[in-house]
Amino acid sequence: MPFSLACRPRCAPETSPRLGPQEPFPGSKPGGRNFDLLRLLLCAIFFALLVTSTNAEDQAAPGKNTPTDMAIIKSCGSDLATMFAKFGQPSDVVPARGDTVEMDRVLCDYDTFMFSFRDQKIRGAFFRNGWTGSIMGIKIGNTREAVVKVLGAAPETYKDKDGVITDYGYPMKDLGVEFYANFDAKTGKLIRVEIEPLE
Repeated sequence: MPFSLACRPRCAPETSPRLGPQEPFPGSKPGGRNFDLLRLLLCAIFFALLVTSTNAEDQAAPGKNTPTDMAIIKSCGSDLATMFAKFGQPSDVVPARGDTVEMDRVLCDYDTFMFSFRDQKIRGAFFRNGWTGSIMGIKIGNTREAVVKVLGAAPETYKDKDGVITDYGYPMKDLGVEFYANFDAKTGKLIRVEIEPLE
């Protein structure tokens, strides 16, 4: 006899013998915070799958999609389709909670750099430890002095909870971004660069 839904016992989705009444996905009611984050993540995954097939030929050509610091920086404010067209499929896509639902985002990880995606736009870029190229003339591992020599004195500085300056901020109006150099509090060496669109 062929399989039929009519043959299967029906279970009420809103009840569970062990847990009692519940939602299909706890906290995922339409309009709820988890639902919005889940919807954002599913959209990102859909685009990743869509672009994977179109970029398969490009991925085979070595060096064709090698990212540059300026390509990454200038991508801030772009949409997800532009990101996939320029950089291909990320190695990982993960949701990230913000302090408020408006600050929830999806992180698209490319191993040595990543993008923060929210409200259908790239809202930030990060150059991480594995990035070996130059970032506006500075490199991961540079000292504070080396960064200041290239970028000048930082107009904005930020301290950690112990009072150690760990971040230099540089508004770059010509590029439409805020450039943050993040330093290790103990070694004083550059460990990450963050880019955010100027608001």
